Amino acid sequence: MAQPKSLAGMPLKNHAVYQSDSAASHSLSDQLNNLDGPILVITQDSTNATKVLAELQFFLKSSTEIVYFPDWETLIYDSFSPHENIISARLKVLNQLQAIKPMIVVASCTTLLHRLPPPNFVSSGSFLIRKEQELVLDTLRKNMHLKAYREVSTVIEHGEFAIRGSIIDIFPMGSVTPFRIDLFDNIVDSIRTFDPETQRSLEKKNRIEILPGREFPLSKSAINHFKNQWHLHFSGKSEDALVYRDISKGLVPAGLEYYLKFFFEERASIFDYLPKETRIFSEDITESVKGFWEKAQQRFESLRYDLTKPILPVSDILLTPN
Repeated sequence: MAQPKSLAGMPLKNHAVYQSDSAASHSLSDQLNNLDGPILVITQDSTNATKVLAELQFFLKSSTEIVYFPDWETLIYDSFSPHENIISARLKVLNQLQAIKPMIVVASCTTLLHRLPPPNFVSSGSFLIRKEQELVLDTLRKNMHLKAYREVSTVIEHGEFAIRGSIIDIFPMGSVTPFRIDLFDNIVDSIRTFDPETQRSLEKKNRIEILPGREFPLSKSAINHFKNQWHLHFSGKSEDALVYRDISKGLVPAGLEYYLKFFFEERASIFDYLPKETRIFSEDITESVKGFWEKAQQRFESLRYDLTKPILPVSDILLTPN
């Protein structure tokens, strides 16, 4: 991987002071035309990330895709989960990075501090539905539940699916639109996008890619692994904790993202998803990373004594500042 640089073109190790402005983004855009691989642009915070994203989209003359890797928009240890659209956008970027194609990813350093599922979880956890293939409804329903999709009566948001006779509606993670599948017996007869507001079918498609519905699995083995890890890390009665009770029932309690460690033997960072030829540009992120880590530690100290909601140390959730 190339030596990370600041947006001003200075090596990151020199900690060049950089104030985000349009001139810097314009200068950076001159270096990013005619890409032959991915680019990662790291900013001090999410506000700067959205600003730099808009500026690069304005200045860049190439057709290279520019994407934002969004923050969860929750505080560490919150009893809230990210919105489905945020999870969708994150999984889409992680999936695209493994395709090793020219693209520019903009993200804040605080977002990139969070540990991620390993790359093979996203790639191996995805599957395709193609026109004219055989599709058994019971098998599909089981697979969708295992991938943390919610079965509903009417599909409106990412991560939802509905089965009505021979018609299947799915709003896959990473997709701009939901899809409607018509079956003839057990064969996919047609695939169309549809408008979730009007429920009207739109364009014909030949295939759908289904990404995982969450950044963690919900298979029986994954849940058993979670429970075993819980007992290893926390003392006290596990049944007293709502998170443990819910996951034991196959439910997805809010804030489960902060227990990612219990689902995987090995976790990853964004850098595990980047191809070797990736170039990295960064603002001076030293103080932002340090401040974010310190606030996370403060929240840990204030919340760690609640026996009904045991929490993991910050180092099990975030990368260390170094």
